[in-house]
Amino acid sequence: MNEGQQSAAAPALNAQEKVWRRFDLRDPAHFDNVTVDEGSGVERLKGGALRFDHDGCSVYIESVLRRINLAPMSIGSRQYAGLAYAIVAEVAAFSSGLSEADGQEFGVRADPLEPDPPYNPAHALITEHGAYASNSKRRQARNQLARRVFKTM
Repeated sequence: MNEGQQSAAAPALNAQEKVWRRFDLRDPAHFDNVTVDEGSGVERLKGGALRFDHDGCSVYIESVLRRINLAPMSIGSRQYAGLAYAIVAEVAAFSSGLSEADGQEFGVRADPLEPDPPYNPAHALITEHGAYASNSKRRQARNQLARRVFKTM
């Protein structure tokens, strides 16, 4: 299999599964250490930390990381030292109120990759299902998803 190619058998994700996203702590588009959720006191991720391409936004499945003897912190790097997580069910239940279509706006699906780095078998994607009137509305929905669903570590 070529690098970045999907393997044939992608495991189903449990609704209570944690998925992890790495981000750049120094990039103000990713993280604002001044923005704190008033209810929980948790610092919040920004929408810029959720980088979507044509097939979705990369995240890593905690149970798969643990099965291959890696901690969630193993997905980090010098540039992307920040970590945030979300629960699959919360991603699926999230509603920004901006989508013109009924139903789920975002979902998570397993997308294991090969070969290196060693955490690639835990790769998954957040996918978009919402229909937005403009790219601005889509960015607003992503930003709300980052702020309301992801928790930083």
